[in-house]
Amino acid sequence: DIILTVSPLVSPHVYGNVISICTRRGFALQGIRQLQLSHKQAIVLSMTTSQSAVFCPGKTSSLPENSPVRRELSAESREHCLVLLLRKEDASHHILALVKGLMNELAKQGLLGNGQTNLPATAGLDPSMYFHVASYTENLLQMLGGSFSAVPDPCNIPLDFFCNRIFASDPEMEQVVLLTLVGLDAINSAGELLCQILLPGSNNPSQNSEGPDSGFELLGLKWLPHLTRRQAKEITPFEVGDASWQRSLDTLMSNPVLVCALRRINAFQVLEDALKRLTRCRELSESDSALQRVMALTPEVTFRQAILFFTEKDLVSDALSLPCTQGDEGAYNLQELKKADFLVFLFMLEQSEQFMRNGDLCCQNFSDFSDIC
Repeated sequence: DIILTVSPLVSPHVYGNVISICTRRGFALQGIRQLQLSHKQAIVLSMTTSQSAVFCPGKTSSLPENSPVRRELSAESREHCLVLLLRKEDASHHILALVKGLMNELAKQGLLGNGQTNLPATAGLDPSMYFHVASYTENLLQMLGGSFSAVPDPCNIPLDFFCNRIFASDPEMEQVVLLTLVGLDAINSAGELLCQILLPGSNNPSQNSEGPDSGFELLGLKWLPHLTRRQAKEITPFEVGDASWQRSLDTLMSNPVLVCALRRINAFQVLEDALKRLTRCRELSESDSALQRVMALTPEVTFRQAILFFTEKDLVSDALSLPCTQGDEGAYNLQELKKADFLVFLFMLEQSEQFMRNGDLCCQNFSDFSDIC
C-alpha cells in the first residue's frame, strides 16, 4: 500500500481525473480523505521544506519570491490536500511511473499550472509540488487522523431527530446530494464518472464553465470496505417488501462503496439526468445500474445518509468552484450557503450543540439545516 497526497495546487474539480489515472495504472482505492496538513504531518510524510510550503497552508513564505508555485498559491484559497490510500502489488516500484503519469495526463488536458496544453507536461512544473507518495505504515495512518473509513457513531443521533422536520427543496438554490458507488466495477470507474460530473465541459473548451452545464462542487468522499446493515437500509433504493430489498442489503453489506457528497444548483435533477445519460453510454441494464450508482432522491434522504458517513472534517467547501448568485432578500443565497456550510451543521449534530455561529449567520436549532437541504 502507498499513500498519495495531492497538493492544494490541484483543484477538487480534477480529483476525478486523479482517481481515474490511478485506477487505469492498476492501483486499487482503499481509502480517501481531504485533509488540511500540519507541518508535523508533512515531516512524518518525509516532505521537503519546499513541499511543506505548498502542501501545508500558511507556509508560502519559505518559497522564493519569484517562485511560480508561490504566485499560484497566492491566487488560490484552497488549503486542503487530497490523500488517497492505494494498493497494488509491488506498489513501491511503480511510484515514479504513477507520478509521471499523473503529471503528463493532467498537464496534457490543461489541468495543471497555467493550463497551457501546448507545452510539455514537465515545462515549468515540478511534480513534487503537486504530488507526494509515501509507503504505508500504521503509524503514518494514525498521524493522518486514523482510519480513512471512520464514520460518525450513530448512537450520537437522537432518536426523535427526524420527527416533524420539514426539508425545503428549491431547485434554484444550491442543493447537496449524495451519490453512492457500489462494487468493484463501479469504484474502478468512479474516476471516470467524477470526471463527467465535476468537469462536464472538459472535452469541449468552448463550453462556459459558469454556464448551465457547469459541474458539481465536490464536498467529500468516503470509501468503505462494506456497509453496516443500518447504512445499507438507508442507501438501498428498494423499499421493504420489494423482491430485491433483501438481496440489495446483502450486496451493500458485502461490497466496497464510495460515497460522494456533491453540491450545485438544482443538484438532484442535474445528477439524475447525468446518471441516465452515462448509463445509456455504458449500456448498463436498469437492474445492473440500480445498485452500482445510487443517488439520494430528496434532501431528506441526503441528510439521513450524510450523517451516517460524514463528520464536519470530512466535508470541505471549495469557495472557488461555483459563482455566487443573489437570492431574494431574507433567503439563503449561494454566498450565505458557503458561510453556513453543510459541514457546520453536521458538526452541530455531532456535538449536540444548541447553537453555533459561523461568520454572521447564527443557527438556533437544527431546522435551519433542513431548510438549507
